[in-house]
Amino acid sequence: RISMKYAVLYQSKSGNTGVVAQVMFEALSDNDKKIYDIDKINELPKAEVYFVGFGVQNYNCSLKVIDILEKLRNCKCVLFATCGFLPKESYKENLVGYMKTWLPDTCELLGMFLCQGKAAEGWKQQMLKQNPTQQERLLEMFQYGEEHPDYVDLSMATEFVKEMQKRV
Repeated sequence: RISMKYAVLYQSKSGNTGVVAQVMFEALSDNDKKIYDIDKINELPKAEVYFVGFGVQNYNCSLKVIDILEKLRNCKCVLFATCGFLPKESYKENLVGYMKTWLPDTCELLGMFLCQGKAAEGWKQQMLKQNPTQQERLLEMFQYGEEHPDYVDLSMATEFVKEMQKRV
């Protein structure tokens, strides 16, 4: 296994997280880095710092992402995610707490970046069905999400990476 300073691993079903992953990868000011699509790797690359990204679905990530997180050892980890609605700070804090349960004790979580992305069509329909009294609000939120991640989100992602590199 190749050892490097930074590995950016991401899973992107809708493309949102892939866009954020590429911007974060480019923002890393170190050339000792590689980027990987989680759905296209068979084994975990060896790195000192992992940036792990995913799309949030039902307050969770996929089993493949959980598998990656559980395999991390003696490293630093940064999480990033996109979700189909405008994320509040309290939502992010709860998500961080939940994601920590998958990380081994030998892995230090440095932080998490969360931004809105376009909601997947199936998820939109599920949310509308589960919340019939909130349809107007949900439709507005989905419409707003069509523009994300936007320039502001990606600029914030770049600044976030710079802050995480300082913590390393």
